[in-house]
Amino acid sequence: MMLENIYLERLSEMFVAEKRYILCLKKLSAAALTDELRKGLLPDSSDQPMHIDRLKLCFEIQNAKKVGIISPLDACFFEYSEDVVKGKVPSLEKDISLLHISQQIFQRKIQGYNILQQMAKALGLEQAIPLLEQCFKDDQNAYNYLVQISQNIIYPKAVIVITI
Repeated sequence: MMLENIYLERLSEMFVAEKRYILCLKKLSAAALTDELRKGLLPDSSDQPMHIDRLKLCFEIQNAKKVGIISPLDACFFEYSEDVVKGKVPSLEKDISLLHISQQIFQRKIQGYNILQQMAKALGLEQAIPLLEQCFKDDQNAYNYLVQISQNIIYPKAVIVITI
């Protein structure tokens, strides 16, 4: 019973965080200078809104209610992303900061979904496992896409700007 309680607590945290991460990613996207980064950060480009629906199904499977809590770690990411978005006009330097925080966000989400998936397996929640796995894969793909943007676009542009 203890694992089930922890699972539901983490599920609630992820549910609340997902809603805020969607808004956060939209703000990060709007602050980007580089088109590819702007597009890569849009929540719809990596099916982020679908995570909310999948998490709702996970709650239904458990006949549990969603509780409005947020983890301290997620709160830190939201605060830091607000700081990154503020201030400076879009620039390559700002894009590097946007890239950094967005990669950290996706790594956090990947870890969260991996943990939830493992708990669901241990609890025998066969219907929840593929839902959580798809969220994990979406976030992993989004992270990998941001890595490609950094390697192929952002950092090469930064080198050109610095050498001119």
